[in-house]
Amino acid sequence: MNTYILCFLLFLNSVHTVKYYNILQVADKKIHQMLIEPLFMYGDKLLEDIHEYNNRVMDLISDLRKGTQDGIRNSKHLYRKGEPKFVTYRFDAFIVKTKFGWNEDQLRQFIKLREKTRQIFKYFCQNVESSRILDDKAGKVLF
Repeated sequence: MNTYILCFLLFLNSVHTVKYYNILQVADKKIHQMLIEPLFMYGDKLLEDIHEYNNRVMDLISDLRKGTQDGIRNSKHLYRKGEPKFVTYRFDAFIVKTKFGWNEDQLRQFIKLREKTRQIFKYFCQNVESSRILDDKAGKVLF
């Protein structure tokens, strides 16, 4: 394989991984804001964003298991930050349902999806803790 192509592919993979924490941080803020100020007809977008958030966390878990430096670094940041704000935010179900124009089934779907996010984040934390990540300088276990 051409050296330039290989370098480019490695660069793309690195950039993709480096952005996980920032993407997750921005997504959490965006979803949280959508719950604070729900806008009519943005309910489907909210559900899509939560699905995407969950997929990104699963990708980060995969990178952590592979032992990539970016995966480890991003995992440390996300782990220290803690659960996403949109999962811990206490929302008013009636207001969210009304503002998004949802029916009862859509509201239940949202509640289940939030719970799924909580479980995925718990799984992420278990993976971080079981990986016993070492601090490069001190040689001590970070988690």
